[in-house]
This record gives sequence, C-alpha cells and structure tokens, in this order.
Amino acid sequence: MLFKMQITVVVVLLISGCSSVSYQARGVYNTEENKERELLLQWKAQKYYIPFLGNDIDYGSYSFQEECRPNVLQDTVDGDQYGFAFKERGQNFTVISGTPIQVGNHIICAKTKDDMTLSEIKSGDELLFEVLCKARRMAPITPAGIYTLKVTESEEAGKLECRD
Repeated sequence: MLFKMQITVVVVLLISGCSSVSYQARGVYNTEENKERELLLQWKAQKYYIPFLGNDIDYGSYSFQEECRPNVLQDTVDGDQYGFAFKERGQNFTVISGTPIQVGNHIICAKTKDDMTLSEIKSGDELLFEVLCKARRMAPITPAGIYTLKVTESEEAGKLECRD
C-alpha cells in the first residue's frame, strides 16, 4: 500500500509543471507631429499545472512603453475594482481624462477599459488601454486617450526601438 502511494506521488510530480510566458499588447498612435509611434504593454505570467488541483497563474514584471519614450509608469494594481491599472503619486501626475480614481495615496494614471483584469485577457484579444494622466514635471508620458492594443503571447519580452 505504501509503495502504491509513493508511486502515485512520483507520477503526479512528474506530470505537474510550470511554464513562463510573456503577454504583449501592441498598438500605434500618431503624435502631434504626425509621427506614428508604437505602444507596448507587457506582462509576464508563470503558469503552474498541477493535476487534479487545477491551474494557477502568477503575474508579474509589468511595463508600458511608448516608442522613443522611457517607461514612466511604475506601480501596478490588478483587481476587480479597477481592472489592471498603473497607479502613480498625485504630486507627480495629474488626471486630465475622466474622474480621478484614488487608490490610497495614489491616483490611477492608466488602466484597462471596462476594468478588465489580467486573468480575463487572452492572446488574440483587442484590449482597450486608457491613459488618464499627464506628468506635472515634464516627464514623458503617452498622451491621455484610449488606445487599442492587440494581445499576443511570446517566449521572451518585447522591446521598442526608436525609429526617427
């Protein structure tokens, strides 16, 4: 009996596993100078496969980039109340689109439209991503607006090169 239990545990451990995937949501917009710029929202997901217990996913390593601008959005929140969002300190940013959303000492500066969480977003989806803030101290940030981003899965993180 003990031998059968040991074999069962070994088999379950052998068929369980995990994988890492990067999700990339890409889109474009035209600047005031009428130059097309690429946008990239990306996040990593660690997927765990455990037989009979269901699958679990851990999300992390988030970034939002615009071609030719550094990533200035830093802190994220992901949940039912706001969806996936970047929150920033009010002394550095001001909300110029929509009603300000306060999260503790932070304001929401960019978020998924319709408050979608990362677990609801799948490869192949078109994601509406909304930038709500502008920087107070001339820090570069994508202009406020709603951007359509196409979601794909990738083995590695994406990077934007500046095409001037």
